Amino acid sequence: MCGIAGIITNSFLPGPEQIKAMTDQLLHRGPEAEGFYVSEGIALGHRRLRIIDLSDAANQPMHSSDGRWVMVYNGELYNFKQLRELYLSRFDFKTESDTEVLLELIAYQGLDVLPELNGMFALALYDTLEEKLYLIRDSIGIKPLYYSWQNNTLCFGSELKSVMAAPHISHDLDHEALNLFLQLGYIPSPLTAFQHLYKLPPGHLLSYSKAKLELSKWSKVSFGSRRIEKEEEAIAQLDLMMKEVIKDQLVADVPVGLFLSGGVDSSLVAAYAARQSEGICTFSIGLENPQKSELPYASWVSKQLGTKHTELIVTPSQVMDLIPILVDVYDEPYGDSSALPTLLVSELAKKHVTVSLSGDGGDELFLGYGIYQWPQRLQAPLSRLAGQFVFGMLGKLRPDRWYKQANMFANGTSPKALFSMEHGYFSESEAGQLIAQEQNNDRFEFALFDKTARKDLRLDEQQAFFDRCYYLPDDLLTKVDRASMRHSLEVRVPLLDQRMVHFSESLHPDLKWKNGMRKYLLRKLLSRELPGYDTHRPKQGFSIPLQEWLRGPLHGLIEDWLSPARLKETEVLDVDQTTQLVKKFQQGHNYLYHKIWLLIVLQQFLVNVKKAKVSSTV
Repeated sequence: MCGIAGIITNSFLPGPEQIKAMTDQLLHRGPEAEGFYVSEGIALGHRRLRIIDLSDAANQPMHSSDGRWVMVYNGELYNFKQLRELYLSRFDFKTESDTEVLLELIAYQGLDVLPELNGMFALALYDTLEEKLYLIRDSIGIKPLYYSWQNNTLCFGSELKSVMAAPHISHDLDHEALNLFLQLGYIPSPLTAFQHLYKLPPGHLLSYSKAKLELSKWSKVSFGSRRIEKEEEAIAQLDLMMKEVIKDQLVADVPVGLFLSGGVDSSLVAAYAARQSEGICTFSIGLENPQKSELPYASWVSKQLGTKHTELIVTPSQVMDLIPILVDVYDEPYGDSSALPTLLVSELAKKHVTVSLSGDGGDELFLGYGIYQWPQRLQAPLSRLAGQFVFGMLGKLRPDRWYKQANMFANGTSPKALFSMEHGYFSESEAGQLIAQEQNNDRFEFALFDKTARKDLRLDEQQAFFDRCYYLPDDLLTKVDRASMRHSLEVRVPLLDQRMVHFSESLHPDLKWKNGMRKYLLRKLLSRELPGYDTHRPKQGFSIPLQEWLRGPLHGLIEDWLSPARLKETEVLDVDQTTQLVKKFQQGHNYLYHKIWLLIVLQQFLVNVKKAKVSSTV
């Protein structure tokens, strides 16, 4: 696991000091080694966290044996041993690393081999013969890659802060992206909070040659025409697959543990990992109030499996200490408050291990969220009309209890709209009142939500596919990547292994959601592997009681960041609209708490950006 950065241009000669300024911003991602490749018009940099083959021979940048290719790479390739045996069995390798296998595989097979890669990765590959650079990101978007294209210069890095440390980079805000942040709680790919700075979308390849860029998609989504429908067959396949996936993802030359929330996904991963790694370390966090904490469930799972378990009780003061660093961790506004406990559990795990497994991905692949029932519910005209009338009345009488349902029936017209309402975020019109956009701006299109890929999907599956395209990579995986790498901890996500992804695509949706049970197949397998586990227990996960704390220990944040004086200082949010919203929340409209949190996060980011601009001009 590492951090990568680079510059390629025909406008100036990038030197060692410029690429080092970029990799210095990634020290936390790779504190154990650094390396550089500098040639005419190009500079590549790397920071390394040693995971597989701890020797210096596996450091990067790495050169192919034929001398043609240079690569910097962030990630893990789980099937590197199989690919080495399949394609390169006679090759004389200098290391035991997946990095060398990946590089020589591409040198031997070309980029057509990309669909065969099973792992999480973001890499830069330079062809010294053709003087062509390729940026490549894994198909799910587990590992991040940002880039900027300005003044005939391509700059890239594992985090925005690295790209922004490159020379000649404009830091102007993108108001369209900020508007979308208010609607989603994250900024969707390929946008970032800044103009001319972008996320490389999952499964995409960006090439640079002769001062021209070309963006293409290398990964394909296929839900298949023939779906697995028999429950016994599906469970047998899933069981075998979990054994293989966990075995491959436990491979490391450093200690491996796992995050254990006590929920279905992490408990299933733990059950299979504990059988293959005796006494594996597990890490959980919770709250002082046991009614709002999953610690008792995580503790029970740990005892059943015999793991070495470590727990942490999260207090409001610990959360308060982390809020000021959120901007530095995520580099742009990031509204998922579970980032705070994720930072804490990552810090806890790093004291014991260098790699941790996580249960992320199960909900998106196996229909785990409650929102997935809404598209079908809204499809029937009579049901929708009845819902609009009944919940419209209830929403007026008791908005704290029925506001979301009333809003769903009234305005649930698209996957994006449903997502916003499910999370209590701003609608498109509400966001437009808070952040005005230029009228000539083209409306953002969710292009990754491909019509061809979803044409045979049920409505609930389409909502899940929307989450897979955006919520998963731009929110959930971003959260875990930044929080864990802040503490130099690698996190792997077995449920997003390519074998699991392809399996979920071939699975009939009735085996994902059956008899009112979400993630049906995962729960059935878990009940078999962990007898006594309550598979009907509602989902909680790593979270904090944000509504309660914004009225209590975190209340000062509202005055600190959303006062009229602060709003005028940043000159982005409409002062009157924001002030009215704050007043309603303070008057007891508790259902507004997520909107208040997004505004706090955005204001903190805007103040930070303004300070950075002032300091850069001094």
